[in-house]
Amino acid sequence: MKENCDICGDGEVSLEVEKVSVSYNGQTGQIDSEYLLCDSCGSEHAGAEQLRANKRSMLAFKKEVDGFLSGEEIREIRSSFNLSAYIPTHQ
Repeated sequence: MKENCDICGDGEVSLEVEKVSVSYNGQTGQIDSEYLLCDSCGSEHAGAEQLRANKRSMLAFKKEVDGFLSGEEIREIRSSFNLSAYIPTHQ
């Protein structure tokens, strides 16, 4: 299902992804940046989903710069030790 443009109301928006340069703690890198593009008025804007995706991309870059494991790396390690994400609560 196509989404109508929130700006003009006439056009349909499509999801666009482009690489953008970011800097953190003296390190520069490229991350994906998502936005919506209207085929009628040409406006570019980001909705809640795109803002969340862009925030996740920046957080992943910061983790990399700071030397922390990514979520995927943690999942792989947990899987290799046959550990689940379920933590039972004590009653």
